[in-house]
Amino acid sequence: MKNIKNVFFVLILLTIIFTIAPLTAFADTATATITNPATAVDLLLSEGIVASNIVYNGSPLQLAAFEAPENTLPITSGIVLSSGNASRVFTNMVTNSVTNELTNSDLNTLFNTTTLKTPAELMFDVTPIGDELSFSFFFMSSEYTFDIDFNDVFALWVYDPTDWDMEKNRIIPQSNEIGLSHYNVARLPNGAPVTHMDTRGPMTNFNNNTMPYATRIYNNRINGVTVNGNGYTDVLIADASGLLDSNGEKLVQTGRTLRVRMAIANRGDRSYDSAVFIKADSVVFAKIYTVTFEDWDGERIDLQDVVEGSDALFPNAPEREGYTFIGWDKDFTNVTEDMTVTALYEINVYDVTFLDWDGAVLDEEEVEHGSAADEPDAPARTGYTFVGWDKDFSCVTEDMTVTAQYEINTYTVSFYKQSQNNSNQVAKTPFATQEVTYNELINFSSISVGKNAVWYYTDGATFGAKFDINTPITGNLMLAVKDQNSNQQ
Repeated sequence: MKNIKNVFFVLILLTIIFTIAPLTAFADTATATITNPATAVDLLLSEGIVASNIVYNGSPLQLAAFEAPENTLPITSGIVLSSGNASRVFTNMVTNSVTNELTNSDLNTLFNTTTLKTPAELMFDVTPIGDELSFSFFFMSSEYTFDIDFNDVFALWVYDPTDWDMEKNRIIPQSNEIGLSHYNVARLPNGAPVTHMDTRGPMTNFNNNTMPYATRIYNNRINGVTVNGNGYTDVLIADASGLLDSNGEKLVQTGRTLRVRMAIANRGDRSYDSAVFIKADSVVFAKIYTVTFEDWDGERIDLQDVVEGSDALFPNAPEREGYTFIGWDKDFTNVTEDMTVTALYEINVYDVTFLDWDGAVLDEEEVEHGSAADEPDAPARTGYTFVGWDKDFSCVTEDMTVTAQYEINTYTVSFYKQSQNNSNQVAKTPFATQEVTYNELINFSSISVGKNAVWYYTDGATFGAKFDINTPITGNLMLAVKDQNSNQQ
């Protein structure tokens, strides 16, 4: 009876303290100090689940509701339980303003330490319908650059309250196998508890961002959200479904009341904090599976925890340069196991059209993204020389039109005089030459002959037909001038 009165007094006191706690908001996201522990629990429970015997021990500042923009944090809404000031998890402030002289002997025992500070715990009872009980969370810490002496601790126990000794504040170990560690469902995939050391491994893993169960945080930001941490885990599933009780029977059973108890504490200091983020509506009487959506290159697109038998949600369609997204490689309705779903694409195909100088189509091709178009045969144009194409088509990334490029031809006109020995023959070597562009006229004014000179075609030996000086030039040419006194007409 004495214990019941003490608990009742604590609840009244906490209600008064929480009610006057201020709302704290930030630019990137917002977190508000919970005004009543029941509100925090209600955020966690899925529809239809009712909790009782709700108790919170810790500073009012260590428990908060949170909400973040979509596609930022691994979990974007729920509650956060912190070893420091929970209202500061979305700032880059390191200093802890929490004054909390409580102790938590179970955390001390579980992690074999006596240096825990500022513990906070939230507990409540639920009565399952079925033989499953699970929920989702992720862990974040600002101590990933520290080692064991500052390894903040977190536990999430699920157990039968008849194994609870209120006076000693301890779970009663029934045997070597059943006890504090056995009932802690905050576990990594390898079975280790959730601490920054267990998720990080050696310090070199942090430096290289190769931590086995965590991701390094750079510049105190996760996808644009400011956070008070330098590392965080993926979404983890706390699953009590496989636990056995002290009698070796399945712990989770229909109608059997169970206690859910989550606790966190600083270790060795009060300045650098850790926090656990527990997903809203994630406490369910079912198994939860992880559905990972990956892009073609293995990069994660989305990570969802899905209640057994439910459907995963379609992520936003991913984009890949040069490809069109066409769907996913697996069906993710009625999820009954952990699964990885990979995006599927079709390569884009582009039209490449080759045109001549006058717009005439030389060739049309369909070319896959990143491939080269086949070059058509070089086109011909009278008076011009083909020199290539106006665009590079060795790596096609869009529909394109490629036009033939030409340079106008230039021809050499050689000028000869009459041979001095024979009036019907021309001199052996030209006395002048001129370069003339295709279809242009010869500039005779630059040729040093009489103004009444008459020009003739020549083969370089004899005179041919008379040449009309208004004839456009279309090729190399030899012309000869005859003395005006000669009889050549």
